[in-house]
Amino acid sequence: DKSGSAVYGLSHSSSLVENCIVSNNVAYLGTGSKCCFRRCRIVGNRATYRGAAGQNCDFVSCLINGNNSDNQVDYAYRFESSTIGPDVSPSDTIALTNPRDSLTVLNSLILGGKQHSNIKARNSAFVKGNGVQDGNLTDCIVTNAAALEVDENFVPVVGRNVAIDRGNSARYSFADNGETGLAGNPRIMNGAMDIGCFEADWKPVYSKILGRGAVCWRDGTVNAKGERHEMRR
Repeated sequence: DKSGSAVYGLSHSSSLVENCIVSNNVAYLGTGSKCCFRRCRIVGNRATYRGAAGQNCDFVSCLINGNNSDNQVDYAYRFESSTIGPDVSPSDTIALTNPRDSLTVLNSLILGGKQHSNIKARNSAFVKGNGVQDGNLTDCIVTNAAALEVDENFVPVVGRNVAIDRGNSARYSFADNGETGLAGNPRIMNGAMDIGCFEADWKPVYSKILGRGAVCWRDGTVNAKGERHEMRR
């Protein structure tokens, strides 16, 4: 009907989709229209028109991957602290902005596809050849895919992903977007926030440094004697 989607809201500022997984949906406008996706996984959807992950939407702390259409995100208002995986349709990943030329991609990890030339970005990371104009990048990383390695769950790999500890926490709302990344790791580990919606897992590194088995990490470590040690940096 040229307006359908999995979630069809009233506006990006009043219709909230939070902590949801949307997958295997096919609609004219794909996953969402006129809504805000927060802490969502948008994977494996298809738009018969364009905007497989959504059109006229906000995307905050979201994973987007494996969606099929002319582009992933169409006419976005906000795109912040999110990750776009490598499995995307061959056309634009973030195609257009709404209002045009005003969208700034913030704290986001873009692993696949290419960006429309009018996209601006700050504190974000892109794979080389993605189409973003150098003049539109501020405090960004543009490198090869090997330097932005993620595991099978899209979590940045310590020592193999240069976007780790490169996010700007001043541009992240902990009250709205949560204290942890989508994989459950605290948003601030090793003293700084990572780029994207996932935080790298430093627990194995901490455990090796301590030289003892740690059984509790979120609220502090507990050694074999039951002694609690708060991890602070």
